[in-house]
Amino acid sequence: MPDYTCLVTPIFRAYEYYLHKILGEIMGLDTETDKGANNFSFFTKNAAGLYECNSRSKSSLSNQQLNYLNNLYTKYNSVRHPYSH
Repeated sequence: MPDYTCLVTPIFRAYEYYLHKILGEIMGLDTETDKGANNFSFFTKNAAGLYECNSRSKSSLSNQQLNYLNNLYTKYNSVRHPYSH
């Protein structure tokens, strides 16, 4: 197998599952485009290089849940981006 990126895609799917659950089901955000692609454009990168949710719906989460979400997306982005782009 010349390209081993397929071995990490199950990790992406696990991250995406939880992002869909939190952003879509709990916060009520639209996490898919009309064509079915993921839409996780609810984050901005801060000065420390970490991602923070910028949606008004973040008020539906406790501070602990929001910290978890921000850490989850930061990890997802750091793992997925190098292998997919």
